Formats: sequence, C-alpha cells, structure tokens
Amino acid sequence: MASPDSSPRTVLGVSLTPDTIEAVLLRTSDTGDKVLHRMVRPRHQSGGATTSDDFSDVLPGMKTSDEADFTLEVGTGDNDLDLDDPVLRSLQKDDASGGTATLFTAQLREILAECQRKTGERPDLAFCVDTPDVAYVELTVSAAAVEPQTFWEQAAALASRTSNEQRALLDALRAAYDAPFDADRVAFVPMASDGPDRRVLALVPTRQESVTPTLRALAATDETVDTAGRLLDTEASLLTHLAATRISPASDETTAVVRVGSEDTLLLFLTGTELRHVERLRSLTAFDPAETICSRVLLHQDEYRIKDIHHVLLAGGPRDGRLAERFEAFYDDATVHVLHDGLLDADVSLGTDVSLTPDAGLALAVAQRMVHAPTVNLFGAGAHTRPRAPSAIAWHTVAVLALLFAVALFFGWRYMEREQEIAQVQQRHALTPVEMPKLTPEALKVRVDSLNAVHRTYTRALHVLDSLLVGSDEWSRAIERTSQLTGEIDGIWFDNWSIDASTIKLQGHALKRSNLAALTRALDGTVQELKFTDIQGARAYPFVITVPRQIELPDVTKKLREEALTPPPVQTVSTP
Repeated sequence: MASPDSSPRTVLGVSLTPDTIEAVLLRTSDTGDKVLHRMVRPRHQSGGATTSDDFSDVLPGMKTSDEADFTLEVGTGDNDLDLDDPVLRSLQKDDASGGTATLFTAQLREILAECQRKTGERPDLAFCVDTPDVAYVELTVSAAAVEPQTFWEQAAALASRTSNEQRALLDALRAAYDAPFDADRVAFVPMASDGPDRRVLALVPTRQESVTPTLRALAATDETVDTAGRLLDTEASLLTHLAATRISPASDETTAVVRVGSEDTLLLFLTGTELRHVERLRSLTAFDPAETICSRVLLHQDEYRIKDIHHVLLAGGPRDGRLAERFEAFYDDATVHVLHDGLLDADVSLGTDVSLTPDAGLALAVAQRMVHAPTVNLFGAGAHTRPRAPSAIAWHTVAVLALLFAVALFFGWRYMEREQEIAQVQQRHALTPVEMPKLTPEALKVRVDSLNAVHRTYTRALHVLDSLLVGSDEWSRAIERTSQLTGEIDGIWFDNWSIDASTIKLQGHALKRSNLAALTRALDGTVQELKFTDIQGARAYPFVITVPRQIELPDVTKKLREEALTPPPVQTVSTP
C-alpha cells in the first residue's frame, strides 16, 4: 500500500508482547513501502554479563587446546533439584511489579541505534500495545448523547467529540472503570449495536503503560528521541481496522479475528466492518493444540449466538500455518486469512537479507497504520518527551561560558610556552649536529640481509603458532556468548555441556517454554528435545539444544600475523 505522501518517510513499528519486543523499520514513498530491517529484543532484561575470565581457573578447555574435547557436568546428574536453594528461588521470582510500568529503555536504545546505523536517521515511532499497558472497557451510552450520523465517521480521540459527547462518554467510563485515568489519552472505538443505545469500546492506558515513561527516560539522555510523529495504538483497534480494510467483508458477514500469543489469546468478532465483541482468553495460549483453540472459538461463537462465520483472520504467531489448516477444517464454509500474508502485498517489498515471520505482523501493521491516517493515538495531544528550551540565558550558562574562557586562556598560554621551549631545543641541536655512522654499502647490505633472515624466521614461527592456536579460545568464546545471552533471559539453568565436530550440545532446565524459545532464537540453535516434569510441585522443562560451533583464529593471532607480514623499512645509502 503506497503512502499518500510522495516524500519518503521512515517509520519504526514496535509491537510489545509480554515476552518480546518486535520492531520493523519501514520506508514509505509514492512508489510503495519497503521493509528495511527487522529487530527482536526480550521484553525484560535482568542480571549482569559474565566474561570468560570468571571461568578460566575452574573450567577445562579455557587455556589450551589440549582440553577442548570434554563434557562439562553441572550438578550431580540426577533430577533431585532443591527449589529451596536461593539461586533457584531467584530464577522463579516474577519481575513484574503490580501496578507500575516496566520500562524497556535499554532495548529501545539498542533498536534506535541499529536504525541509525542502517539508515543514518532517526525514524518516526509507532507502538502497538495490549494488556497490561491498556485496558478494554465496553460502554453503553444513550443514542441521544451522540450524533448517530457523525459518530462513526469521527476519529477515535476524545478531543474530536462535541462537549456533550465528551461528557456522556467520560461519565459512562467513570461508572464502569474504577481505576484513575487521563481523559486526554482515552480513545473510543464504536461497536455494532442492536438496540437504540450505542455500544463503545474504551481504550484506557493503565498505570502499567510502559511506552510513555520509557520515551521520557530515553529523551532525558537523547534529545532526538521525540520525533516528528508518534503513535500509540492497541491490538484490538489495530486488528479491527485490518479486518475491515484487508478483508472488506459485506455488511451482513461475520469475521472472527484470532491472535494467539504465549500468554493469552485475543478474540474479536466483527459484523461487517463494525466491532461486535472483544474477548481475552487467558487460559488459551500458543502452547495449546490447534484443535483446542478452534473449539474455544466455536464455544464463544455459540455463547454470543453468532450463526455463521464467513471470515477468519489469524493475526500473527509462529503456528498460524497449523491454525489455518484446523480452522479450514472446523469452518469449511469460511475463508481463512493470515495477517502476515495479507500485509506483504504487491506494494510492500523486503530489503536485502530481510525476512518477516508472522510474529512481526503487528509491528509492520502499526508502522503502515501511522502513515495512512491513524484514528487511535493514546499518546494524547499534549504528550511530548522533549523538554522545551528556555527563552532566556540563565546565570549558570554565563558561569559555564566564563569557565570555558578561562580554561581556553590557560591552555593557550601553556601551548605558547611549550612552542618556545621546542624552538630553543631545535636551535641547540642545529648548532651541534649529530654525526651519522660511516658505513659502506656492503656493510649496510649485510645488515639488511640479516634483518630479512630474522623476519623470515619469525614468519615461519607464526605459521606454526597459528596451527596450534586455532580453536584454543573457541570454548571461552562460546561460554562468554552463552553467559551474556542467558543473563538477559530468566528461568534457565544448564546441567550438561558437550562438544562434537560441528556443534555444542546444551542440556538443562527452563521454568518457561517461552524463555527457552527466546534463548534458542538468540543462539541460532535447534531444540532437539523438550520435556516437562514437576519438581517439588513446580513445573520445569528439561531440554536439549544444539548450537553451531564458531571456529576462527584468535584476535591475538590475527594481530601478530599482521605485524609479522609487514616488512621493516629499508634505508638505502648511496656510495660517495
């Protein structure tokens, strides 16, 4: 879908899930949209990085290549783990603090820096959030309080409503929603109504909304964060818009939108292009069988007394292919759509070495939504992260300028003194020149031949050193890389490490399957085995993953090799 604005525009779409941060960098122009880059970061980071020096004295294979072929055992080898151990208790604790926002400043800073390296500019920011950042509240207001002809055509922001509509909507929201909220940041999405009253879905940012405080914390150290345009949309409103525009159902057709995640499932029912029902199924996740997910959708269809489903939209997830097959079997008369396939249309192209998975569908959708006239923006009209510059020069500015002038004067005077001393030394050396040694050309040639012979000897020795050092620090690099990644992901510990000709085999336990998936994706590894077991009443998942080996010369060998292969300068002396 081409942008209505002919000037190129770069937008970073960010989709926040409970576990990960999906980001898609999009460049739009009159010729179409192009995906430049895709980034994935974990939502929560804790712990510190561990270097290989911390293990060099206690682990084999960290010093010499003679110890490279071994198996590392951690623990006693049995499954009798004591969950009363303080280390295991720290792995089990929940980092989310009730009622407060969990910032992702470090992850967003890394993503923006990567965009800066990719394009040389800071993009506009567009975010898509869901619970717990936003709350969905269904309201019913009197038809007399709203204008039926214009209510559906106006933007979702409260500021676009008339004073009577604002009062009616806010009164209904205060009666249905107990927590405090900012009226300037509330949006309302019209819903299908059967009776005389109007049904509205209120989108309310909660106290756990993390995007705004993250941008403020980042803008405190980087003034370029507050870009020209910013968008904060929700999954429910974004998916409703995608179902209405991508499918374009008839007014009497029913569409079911299913977004299956690692923590819950979001289910939407639309009549034509109007939202009718919003349901969050916390007990249904991506780890449940596809048949179970289809059965729950059928159950809610019967509960809401919906006769037929004409369209099913699967909105992002690694199992959309399997779910599409099951939904086609359950709804043989319905058309099953996959959001990921619908977004990559003829007007959207992928950059070099860019691949998109269904997990990145919402990030791409919110980036496109920002360009093409969004109607929902929970940032509000007065939400800015960059502080305004003062209109006058304050006293501390004058003090700093005076200090800078004094420092410049001092170091300028010192520079002139040093220049005078250097000139005096040069004049003294000119009066007493140093005599050059008187050597014949034959003697100089013998000395040069001797240096060349020593250089060849060192070169042969370095080739032998290269053959001995190849792979000697491979294990330390693997330990350091794995420890850095596991430090960012909670709930994982290793029981066994082993190495063969091409891979490193890791065995351990995970408290969550999503943590194991994030670790495997970060290591570019493959899950060979995954089980589950109960350890003193707690669920744990024994796993076996393989990681490809990375064999290369150590950095010190590369440095010595470059210095050795550079021949020394040879000075020639002409005969008198």
